[in-house]
Formats: sequence, structure tokens, C-alpha cells
Amino acid sequence: MNEGTCQDSRERITAWVDGELTDPREAAGLEAHLAGCERCRGYAEAEATTKTLIATAYTAPVEVSGLHRRIRGLLEAATPPKRRPWRLWLPRLAWGALAAGLLVAAAIGDVAVQPGRPVEASPLVRAAVSDHVQCMLGQLPLEVTTTDQDEVGRWLRERLARPVVLPPLASEGELSTRMARLAMAQGAQILFDRGGRMLSLFIMPVSEVTGALGRPVPRGGREFFVNEVEGYTVVFWRQGDLLYCLVSAAGQDEVLTFAAEYAGASTG
Repeated sequence: MNEGTCQDSRERITAWVDGELTDPREAAGLEAHLAGCERCRGYAEAEATTKTLIATAYTAPVEVSGLHRRIRGLLEAATPPKRRPWRLWLPRLAWGALAAGLLVAAAIGDVAVQPGRPVEASPLVRAAVSDHVQCMLGQLPLEVTTTDQDEVGRWLRERLARPVVLPPLASEGELSTRMARLAMAQGAQILFDRGGRMLSLFIMPVSEVTGALGRPVPRGGREFFVNEVEGYTVVFWRQGDLLYCLVSAAGQDEVLTFAAEYAGASTG
């Protein structure tokens, strides 16, 4: 896919997600590009997910499964429809500047506000997905961007102030790092591409994490904890005094396979 075309398309995706790309020819051109470009489809879904997560975090819980089914149906259609079947309205504010009293979220279609409905994902899981998506969209500051995994390993040991074994990530292209606060836990985030799948690996001290980690799933003689939220899989595992967390829009089995590989390689 032509990089110039991808760049032009990504500059219009936010307006398209917000329903503000009013030129029919421009919208049709973007939708045609999305139908043939997996990376830009993922970018568009990440943009929509960020807005949904903001609504979930700062307003009454929102039922969004129907919305995401319709988004994915649109993005994956062989022939994109002429009309977008959904629209999500949210203020264009930076995540860090959001205040509950200033945020007004509303949606039409089959997005229904249900004040009595519990939010299934824990704050830790929601924060991991949110940071993964925002990092993909370039909305969070990065500390190191490099193709050298050894450099990332040195950065990890320095920033976490403890011995950290970084498993071979089998990444393609650059790795980007930053310090992250997930709920009450302070840790490190590494964003990377593996086989066209964008993944985030979070590493944090076990001592800073409280509460349940998710549904226990055995894999390769080790116990993992699995969560699914907004089309993303979040997998936790413990390694000594560290907690690892892998986030991706890849399927659960694929993310678990990656997690088991990384867990086995980081033993030591």
C-alpha cells in the first residue's frame, strides 16, 4: 500500500470516525482505501475505540458491542457502503486534560446508556487498552524509539531500577517505549509490530497491582490471566516480582501464544 496514500487517509480518519467527513467523494475514497489496507483499518478502529473508552471511563457505562460489530462490518466490507451506519460524538480533547464535569458523550444507533450495568473490565485492564490505543495513534509521548532491542532492555532496567529480562519480541521495525501509569501501578510500555499486529508489552512491579487480573487460563505449564475488552485481548502473567501484560487486537489464542513464548524466554 502506498505510504503517501496511507498518510493522506490517516489524516482524514478522525473526521470520518466523528461523522464529520462531509464530502461524499472524499469519504468514499477513504472507505475504498480502508477496504484494502489492513493497517489503516486498524488505525480507524483504534480511533473509534479510544473515543469509546473515554465515554466508558467518564460517563455511565455504555453498551458498545453492537457499535463495534457495525464498525468492523463497515471496515471489513469488500464494497464499502455509501453511508456510515454509526456516529459517535465526543469532544476533541486530549486524554490528560479530560475532566468528568466537562465530558459529554452521546451516541446514536444501538449504543444504549445503561446506568445500572456494571463495567466488566477492571481499571487496570481499561488503562492498558487505552494506553495501547493512544500510543498507536501517537497521542502519548515516547521516551525511546529504536530498532535495537538491547537498547530497550537497558532502558527498562534503568527506568524500572531492577533487573528485567526482556524476551526476544520478534518485532518488525521500530520499538517505542514510555513509562505508563495503569490504574495505581507505575510501569513501562513497549509498543511494537509483530507480523502486522501491533502489540504493547507492559512491565510493572507485582507489589503495585491489586485486585483480580482476569480469567485464569493455563498455557505451557504456566498460568495466564485473560481479559477481552472493546475487541482487544489483554493477557497478564507473573515473572518473579514483575507483572507482564500483553495487549493486542489480535485474537485471544494468538495473544496467548505470544505471551507464552515471551514468558518462557524471560525466565531467568
